Amino acid sequence: ALGWQDRIGSFEPGCEADFVVLDPQATPLIARRSHRSETLEEQLFAFAMLGDDRVIDSVYIMGEQTTAGEPVAV
Repeated sequence: ALGWQDRIGSFEPGCEADFVVLDPQATPLIARRSHRSETLEEQLFAFAMLGDDRVIDSVYIMGEQTTAGEPVAV
């Protein structure tokens, strides 16, 4: 993307990354559905259909974990 392959698109040290970590056990319903998921697509579908803010385990911006309520500098 725009010649930035040395900085983005990887979780390698030194790369820029914004991502969330999702918890497949966040609620009893999602946990039950996640247990039955056989593929990544099925797991993502369960998050899309059943998920809410409770499935977010943690948030990383520019590779650094943020805390709840912390303002984000862009």
